[in-house]
Amino acid sequence: MYNQRGFIGVSVLIVIILGIVVLGGVAYYVMQQQAPTQTASDNLDNLQTLPINTTTSNLTPKPQTTSLSPATVASCVNGPVQTAEGLREGIPVITSIAPASGPKGTAIKITGCNLSGFEGDHNVTFERADGVKTTLVGAGTYQLGRGERGTFIEVTVKEPCQKGETVTGAYSGIASQCNFVELTPGAYKVSTTPWGTKSNEMTFTITSQFTTDNAIVSEKVTCVFNNATMEQKCYGDVLSPNVGPPTNYSCTGVGECAVEIKGPRGTKMTLYSGCSGSAGSPSITIDGSSEYANFSCAINKAPIISSFTGATTLAVNQMGTWKIEVTDPENDKLRYVVAWGDEPSSGDVTYPFNWPSVGSATEYPTTTFTHTYKQAGTYTATVYVVDNDANHVTSKTLVVTVGN
Repeated sequence: MYNQRGFIGVSVLIVIILGIVVLGGVAYYVMQQQAPTQTASDNLDNLQTLPINTTTSNLTPKPQTTSLSPATVASCVNGPVQTAEGLREGIPVITSIAPASGPKGTAIKITGCNLSGFEGDHNVTFERADGVKTTLVGAGTYQLGRGERGTFIEVTVKEPCQKGETVTGAYSGIASQCNFVELTPGAYKVSTTPWGTKSNEMTFTITSQFTTDNAIVSEKVTCVFNNATMEQKCYGDVLSPNVGPPTNYSCTGVGECAVEIKGPRGTKMTLYSGCSGSAGSPSITIDGSSEYANFSCAINKAPIISSFTGATTLAVNQMGTWKIEVTDPENDKLRYVVAWGDEPSSGDVTYPFNWPSVGSATEYPTTTFTHTYKQAGTYTATVYVVDNDANHVTSKTLVVTVGN
């Protein structure tokens, strides 16, 4: 009995203590809610006792309070900007375009801040008055990390590809047809959208030097080499500085050759050939129609051997020396071949290809030759000289007597 009453008394005591703790907490909460709010002036003395750190490196720039869209921000802002789309940092801004107008093909410089995109891309959007857009790829500055990522872009105002041209995606590597948008004369809205945020817009006006608006056309040009008896080359550049660097075209042939030329309609092109020199160079105008370029090639003349001198009497196994004097009207490179009359021998070469009169003989690098006869007899030594035109073979003979 005693133990039971004692156990019950302890339980009641614990319940009473818990009740007192709960009532005390409720009373403290009510007093805090009813206490007057402390004003800024009440805290002034306490603030003066706190340490103050004015080091600027610990200060975080406060966001600008503007609610403008990124596309309407027209001046470079250092730090985040509160826009209608949310808090943004690194807003792309175009501050100037120089020059502000020019013919298609003009190289311009777009200045501003935060102009570079992913991996330093510098893509610029040109929007025509009808709303059609095309993207031009330029080059410029790029800075990793926070800060003004790209302060300028340099780009040439011209179509990035031509109609029907196959292009390859810069990142995908997939080939596709050019999405051709012609840049016709007029005012264009210029902007850039790095990292998905569009910049403000500025205007560039395209003018044209050509009455046909620089339309790209192609045509066949046939180069005719009059009087030529050997292969000739026809070549020339499409010189159009308003469209890009010159493009070289060429073809080769004996009587004629043909080449497909491509360039802006109305472009002048001068063609050249080594057979006529610059004085006889015809010019054409690229207009999409087939044309002929005629060259008056000078007739190549055969070389002239003025003398063939040397030993006329030798003993068997005695080495002899001979020399020729030769000139060529066109100063062509010459080849020297001698048939000694005792062929074939170990150093001989047969020349049947386009020198049918030569046959088996020995070729020498200079105009001085040596030879040794192995048997007694009378021999006719014939020297042949050939210029660039393999059909021009000139020869001269000398009789050599060999005794024991």
